[in-house]
Amino acid sequence: MGTISGVDPQKIAIVGIILGIALSLSPIPTFIDIAIHSKSTGGYTAAPYIASLMCCSMWLTYAIMAGSEKYSMIPLNAVSFIVYMTYCGIYLYFSPDRFRTGKLYMGALALVSLAVTIGILTKSLVFVGVVATIMNCLMFAAPLMVMQLVVQTRSVRYMPLLLSLSGFLCACTWLLWAVAVEDYFVLIPNALGAFFGLIQIILYGVYWTIEWRQPTPETPATPLSQMGDHTDEMTPMKKAAETAPMDHSHRE
Repeated sequence: MGTISGVDPQKIAIVGIILGIALSLSPIPTFIDIAIHSKSTGGYTAAPYIASLMCCSMWLTYAIMAGSEKYSMIPLNAVSFIVYMTYCGIYLYFSPDRFRTGKLYMGALALVSLAVTIGILTKSLVFVGVVATIMNCLMFAAPLMVMQLVVQTRSVRYMPLLLSLSGFLCACTWLLWAVAVEDYFVLIPNALGAFFGLIQIILYGVYWTIEWRQPTPETPATPLSQMGDHTDEMTPMKKAAETAPMDHSHRE
C-alpha cells in the first residue's frame, strides 16, 4: 500500500470514515419530521435511501472480497448499511402505500442479492467493483436534479451549503485514498462526486450572492383613513392566518 507525500492511506481513510458517517446521518431531520411531526412520508421519496443502501451493500461486499488492503472501506459501509436500513424501515412504517413501497424494496433487494451472489460464486472482484461503481455513479442523478432546480429558480433554498460541502470533502478524501491504493473502482465515482460537489459549491456562491443582492419588495403602507372602512373585512382574515397550521416540513 503506497503513500501520498508521506501520508499513510490509513489516516486518509479515517478522515473519510468520519466524513462519510456524518454524511449518512444528515437525513436525520427528514426522518424526525416523518416519524414525529408528520406521522407520514408525505412528499418524501424513498429512492435516495434505497439507492444508498444498495451502494453500501455492494461496496461492503467488494471490500470483504478484496482482502486486507480494502478493509478501510468496511467500517464506513457497515455503519452506513445499518443507518440506511433504519431509514428504509422508518419510511416503510410511515408510508401511506406500504404495498407499493414494499414492492420497491423487494425489487432492490432482488437486484443486489443477484449481483452479490454472482460476484461470490464467480469470485469476480471486477464484477462486484463494476456494479458498485455503476450504482454509485447513478446516484449522482440526484445532485444534478438539485443543481438544475437551483438554476431554474435562481435560489439555493433546496441545496444546503453544509450538505454540499460535506459531500465534496468526503468525495475528495476517498478520491485521495483511491489514488494511494490504486483502486480505480473507488476512484471513478469519487472523482465524479468531487466534481459535482465543487459545481454545487460554486452554484451556491453565485446564486446566494444574487439572492442577497436582490432588494426585498416593500409593501406600500395603507393610509389610516382607509383602514377604518375595512376593519370588519380584515378581522376574519387575521383570525384565519393566526389559526392556520404552519408547515415545518423539510424537503430534500
